Amino acid sequence: TAGLGFDLLKEEKQTLTTEVGAGYRYSKDKYAPFDDQNEVIGTIGLYYAYLFNERVKFNQDLGYEFGKEAQILRSRSSVSASLTDSISGLVSFQLKDTQADSGNSRDSLFSVGVKYSY
Repeated sequence: TAGLGFDLLKEEKQTLTTEVGAGYRYSKDKYAPFDDQNEVIGTIGLYYAYLFNERVKFNQDLGYEFGKEAQILRSRSSVSASLTDSISGLVSFQLKDTQADSGNSRDSLFSVGVKYSY
């Protein structure tokens, strides 16, 4: 896909960015008869970040792909915190909701991580 992005809000504590685009999607069915699907798609996205303080940040990302064969919504919410100058933590929740002619699905992932920088 290719597209354009625009900063809707750009402040010291928060940012809001949007994007629109178009592209091409190739898919293959997981089960027999293993049909191929090729389609032109459109995309839109919205990305929000809020800085609580120097060490804690919240992000919310939303993306939507739409085509003739399938529509996919993606959402990711996360909070990251710098615990020290070299250790930070992240908690996030991701959701992918697919509405398709070949079948609908919903995947979610909750993750907790620690990052060490030297």
